[in-house]
Amino acid sequence: MYKNRLIVVLLLALSLGVTACSNLPTSNNAKTTSIVPFDQQIKNNSLAINKSETLAVASYSDDRGVKVYDLKKKKLLATLDYVTPRNIQFADDGKSFYISDSSLGVVQQVSAQSLEVIHEVKIGKGAFGFTIYKNQMFINNEANSTVTVLNMDNWQIERIITGFANPRQGIKIGPTGRFVYVTNFAGDDVRIIDTDSWQIIKTLSGIPGVRAIAISPDEKVLYGASSKTNSLRVISIKDNQILKVLPTGKDPYGASLSKDGQTLITGNKEDGSVQVFSLVDYRLIKTIYGLDEPRQAIIYSKVPGRIYILQKDLSIAIVNYKAKNNNIHIIK
Repeated sequence: MYKNRLIVVLLLALSLGVTACSNLPTSNNAKTTSIVPFDQQIKNNSLAINKSETLAVASYSDDRGVKVYDLKKKKLLATLDYVTPRNIQFADDGKSFYISDSSLGVVQQVSAQSLEVIHEVKIGKGAFGFTIYKNQMFINNEANSTVTVLNMDNWQIERIITGFANPRQGIKIGPTGRFVYVTNFAGDDVRIIDTDSWQIIKTLSGIPGVRAIAISPDEKVLYGASSKTNSLRVISIKDNQILKVLPTGKDPYGASLSKDGQTLITGNKEDGSVQVFSLVDYRLIKTIYGLDEPRQAIIYSKVPGRIYILQKDLSIAIVNYKAKNNNIHIIK
């Protein structure tokens, strides 16, 4: 039913085990190169890596090409054709990934094997960040200032929640699955949805230029990147109190939290650095320089200390922040 927007395939047959060309879909859309970007003034990137760390999918909103990388062989497999790709996330089983495009106004599920589009839902222009909990996807729409709730069992929209102001990439679900945390970019705050009532029940303020957010494992603390103040904000979810302000480099976008909740990493776009903080004592552990506009697309590896960092040119920088040196390995 759906055709994937595939414009470049590199060694796909050998790497993914499919027959080259004949079994690969081609675009059935009026070429996306003819589609005028809807919200190109908003810049962001996204990186998704499957659990086995064999496949990575990367996007930058100014680049129509979404890159698919073989992490084991450290090479580019394919480039998928979009307009302004916004967010990417792998399914838990690693057999597919999800991608949003704000100009196309859709979220798609794409097979990791064939790169064919499996499902598509129309959210409307402005479809941006999303997060998944069990069989539900929560999708920000920055243009409509809404959050759409999608039933992933049947790919039908269940409800649309209003009351936001330009929600962009940042959206997280707390560990219990009850509360959804939405970055309210125009309000410099984060608004919390209670999925029992489907109402906004609280606003966490004091995050000017809010970008990425993260929630502590005990759901007591929210971490938010404040690009307007060059800092990471540590906020009590219970009483909306700022517990700590961590100074960063210029224009921080990231707030990548380790699974144990003890490490927080941000990408500072303007000075090309990534900073690693210990949340045990709120100490800066390391600053890694020499990167090209790192933003929120930073992922922890299963290997202790290793992180994947997406750069502006859609190359992936790999570095171990626990190592004495800052040797950076690049996949492109």
